[in-house]
Amino acid sequence: MLEYDDVFDISCYSYDLGVAKPDPAFFTEAARRIGAAPSTILFVDDSVRNVEGALVAGLRAVVWDVEQGHDALVGLLAGYGVDARLTA
Repeated sequence: MLEYDDVFDISCYSYDLGVAKPDPAFFTEAARRIGAAPSTILFVDDSVRNVEGALVAGLRAVVWDVEQGHDALVGLLAGYGVDARLTA
């Protein structure tokens, strides 16, 4: 169990939204539930199809795979203004 509900205020599971990725409706409904304009959301996924669905829905979206390493993710996020570096 990943226990995302303990970390995030809002979870967007396909069984709750009634639609699954990569359908753009998934991302549109997720944005609505989050209460944010799609254009303000950055979606990161290892599936090109899911990223394409997010882009169609108006989200900013990029492909990243764990095999690329976390440094690559930190750099990718920095390009969108997100500081994901670990601090002590």
